Amino acid sequence: MAEETAPKRTNRVTQAFKALGAPLFSGSKNARVSEIPPVATQWSADVFSSIEWRRFEAVCARLFEQAGFRTQLQPRSPDGGAEIWLHSRNAKGPVAILLCRHWLGKNVGVTELREFVNLLASHQLTRGTFATVATYTPSALRFAKAHSINALDNTGLLALIAKRTPAQQQELLDVAYEGEYWRPTCARCGIKMEERTPSRGGAQFWACSNFPQCKAWLPMAAAKT
Repeated sequence: MAEETAPKRTNRVTQAFKALGAPLFSGSKNARVSEIPPVATQWSADVFSSIEWRRFEAVCARLFEQAGFRTQLQPRSPDGGAEIWLHSRNAKGPVAILLCRHWLGKNVGVTELREFVNLLASHQLTRGTFATVATYTPSALRFAKAHSINALDNTGLLALIAKRTPAQQQELLDVAYEGEYWRPTCARCGIKMEERTPSRGGAQFWACSNFPQCKAWLPMAAAKT
């Protein structure tokens, strides 16, 4: 896997990772485990930033289940995002779609919302919620309002959670911090990623443990999708 242990494969691996913009890593799969964010006792924006994208999706799904919906996770989209169908007791088929994007430091623009509107239309639906920990651009918010999209950001999600009972809020925290909540999951393989150290120095990053079969990777500071 590393340059010093698999020289015959180095060129192919190097070219593939350079094409992805990822640094080459040393032979150690887990040089160290990053400092694990502490488990919070109450809800705040820090909870969303300390958990991985799969835990974020689970929290969003449970939040809507608490509101009376039955949720159904659909096959993952090419960009790894979760499409969750919301079912009502008195309707056949989904009544709305919940789309989750655990993006940190990345704005949601009109392009993403337009794709969401097209997704809803493909299922003959007009109701949808786009949930993210990021922020929306002003034009994206105008687009969401014009197309009746419920655009939830960090603040909006926390406001919804605050309306839940103390027991329900604790349940959502339990969902958020289930398992290795800090370690991102590979969107392609559905397994936990591993910390890698660049062989030529630099910041550590997350890489799929199925490497080199899967070359998915995430920057350590933005290891949520």
